[in-house]
Amino acid sequence: MITRHFIKNKTTTIPDNEIWYTSNDGNVVTPYDTKVFGAKIVSNTYEDGKGVIKFDNSVTSMGTSVFFNCKSLTSVTIPNSVTHIRNDAFDRCLYITSINIPNSVTSIESQIFAHCSYLTSITYNGTKEQWNDITKSDFWDLYSVITYVHCTNGIITL
Repeated sequence: MITRHFIKNKTTTIPDNEIWYTSNDGNVVTPYDTKVFGAKIVSNTYEDGKGVIKFDNSVTSMGTSVFFNCKSLTSVTIPNSVTHIRNDAFDRCLYITSINIPNSVTSIESQIFAHCSYLTSITYNGTKEQWNDITKSDFWDLYSVITYVHCTNGIITL
């Protein structure tokens, strides 16, 4: 059973040293690569329907294959300190349905949502103009089913 979770709303700001997530089995999701955040993980907990990965410093990157093949991951909220989302960051996260990307992101690389069968839209915490200004690989959405980006001032159809 797939449950849609939106773990960030307009009144909630997550700390720069945390990533919030949900999982379909109520358990901790372990990143595929723990050394690609620009900071060191100090804890990863899952309580009351929310996972929190805490770091020793601000998270600056969602590195290459960071959550590759994390099949229980259903949603992710990226902190405002992140500027880059690297190749294959969420590749094969089969059940992810929700992702919140901050307007601090300046570049998005290839196939970040490849094979994410249930992720049909992205929530971007910036304007349509800011989304369009992000440097994106020609193949950033390759093998994805994303059709919309929800921005603060409207929707972009892909």
